[in-house]
Amino acid sequence: MHSSSNAQLKSGCVANPEVRLSETTREHDSGDPHIVPVPDKTPSMPRRDVAAKEGACISPPREVNGSWIDLAQSLPAQAVRTQAITEQHAKPVVTWFARVLGVHTDEAAWRMGEKGEELVAKELSHLPEGWHTLHSIQVGDRGSDIDHLVIGRGGIFSLNTKHHKNASIWVAGNTFMVNGQKQPYLRNSRHEAQRAARILSVASGIPVTVKGVVVVVNAGSFTIRERPVDVEVLYRRQLRNWLQQQRWVLDQATVERIFDAARRSSTWSGKR
Repeated sequence: MHSSSNAQLKSGCVANPEVRLSETTREHDSGDPHIVPVPDKTPSMPRRDVAAKEGACISPPREVNGSWIDLAQSLPAQAVRTQAITEQHAKPVVTWFARVLGVHTDEAAWRMGEKGEELVAKELSHLPEGWHTLHSIQVGDRGSDIDHLVIGRGGIFSLNTKHHKNASIWVAGNTFMVNGQKQPYLRNSRHEAQRAARILSVASGIPVTVKGVVVVVNAGSFTIRERPVDVEVLYRRQLRNWLQQQRWVLDQATVERIFDAARRSSTWSGKR
C-alpha cells in the first residue's frame, strides 16, 4: 500500500465517535463478561515480539543456505514500520511539525498501523505450545503483505489488523463500516486468505485452507449485527480465546509441515 488513502485505511486514523455497543467488547475493559481470561503460557518458539524503538535500524532476518529467509525471525509490523521511517526520512521537517501540531500525515498513519500490529502480535505471543505465528509476510513483489499468519491444530488464519482508535465499527454481513464509511476490509481479507491458501498448498504439497480474520484494535464501539459468512471479525482481546476454541482440524505433524513451508520467504516470493 503506497497511497495516502491506503495508508489511512491501514492505520484507521479516524475521528472519535459516539460510543454505541451491541455485540461488542472494549479494549480497556478487562472485566467484559464476553471475554474469558486465559493464563499466559510459554510461546511455542522464541519470538522477537518487542518491536525496535522508533527510527531504529532493523536488521532483516538472515538467509538460510543463501536461498530463503526465515520469516519466523521477522518482527511484527516490519512492513508498516519501514513505510513510516521512509516517510519520516523523506519529509523530516514536515513530520516534526505535524507531530507537534497533531496534524494527520502518512507517517502518522503508518505509525498507527505499526502500533496496532504490535498489539495483536503481543496477544498472539501468549498462545500455548503447538501454535506458530509469522508476522509481516511480504507476498510477491508489488507491496502486498500479510500482517500475521497463525498456524495450529485449530487451522490456519490470515490476520489483517485494523487500528481504528476511538472509532465506531459496525459490521453486518458483507458490510464493514468505520464511522459510517464503508471499507473493503472483508473483501480484502477474503482475497488474502484465498491467495495464502493457494501458495501454501503448492509449497507444502497438501491441500490447505486459510481463514481470513479482521482484528479490530482500540475502537470506541464495535457492533456486529450479522457476522460475515467466510471472514471472521474480532476485537483484539477476543483473538486468543477464539483461536484456542477452534475445533482441531490438523494433526501436529501437518501443522509443522505447513509451518515449515510458511516460514520460508521463497514460498511467498515465488522463488522456490
